[in-house]
Amino acid sequence: MKALFHIDERHKWPLLSMNVKNILQASPNMEVAVVINSEAVELFIKSTVKLEPNVKYYICENSLVTRNLNPRELLQGTELTKSGVYQIVFLQNQGYAYIKP
Repeated sequence: MKALFHIDERHKWPLLSMNVKNILQASPNMEVAVVINSEAVELFIKSTVKLEPNVKYYICENSLVTRNLNPRELLQGTELTKSGVYQIVFLQNQGYAYIKP
């Protein structure tokens, strides 16, 4: 199974983070991806946000540009994607189930 979490609001990070931990506890080998866009990208610039191992975190470059944020300051362990919305559609077509807390 594959799960795709989407976050676009900063205040939802604690909930999303707990959801990711819970799903990995239930199924440690599940493929999990998180797509971050809109204001939520701000959480991943020079941040202490804790990332789960073996989870792919995709940051929307369009959202960074809109907010004048430097992609070189992204938290290690994240990956830049040109468009978060595109990445969501792409992953869904790869069999990921969409979850938005």
